Amino acid sequence: MARLMTKEELISYYEDNAITAFLWHEQTNHDQAKDIEHLNNWVAHDLRRFAIEIGTVDTPNGQSVKIIDHK
Repeated sequence: MARLMTKEELISYYEDNAITAFLWHEQTNHDQAKDIEHLNNWVAHDLRRFAIEIGTVDTPNGQSVKIIDHK
């Protein structure tokens, strides 16, 4: 599925999943959160074909998505 998605779609998908995983952790639904985080690892891996590095980082206000374009 990811191979058919554009760069923008993959980034949006990653961001949506990061929010969902954070909320599931807050609701102590850790198993589902871990599944989404595992999926996001594959999305991040696929974004490398666009020379983009993406990940979540902890901030004082929670978590944020960090995107680095290596082009």
